[in-house]
Amino acid sequence: MRNLAASLGIDEVKQQGNSLLLFKQNIDMKEVSALVAAMKGRVMLSVGSRPYISVALSGKEPLEVLEDTLQTMQEIHKGLSEK
Repeated sequence: MRNLAASLGIDEVKQQGNSLLLFKQNIDMKEVSALVAAMKGRVMLSVGSRPYISVALSGKEPLEVLEDTLQTMQEIHKGLSEK
């Protein structure tokens, strides 16, 4: 899972309350928009001094949410790369 996160440009993941925070150096708005749509309102973007994507746990285990999110991000990334 760590290698997949790194391949997607995620350099840190941490849990804060009922959310996972995924920190990326470069935020691609097309990817984030697709992720928001795919995960049906569980995703938010914060573009402060250190941008991150926030994913609500929605009662699931953090590792399960992280795995689902990374797989979804990978599918989105592949789809956008093919265009």
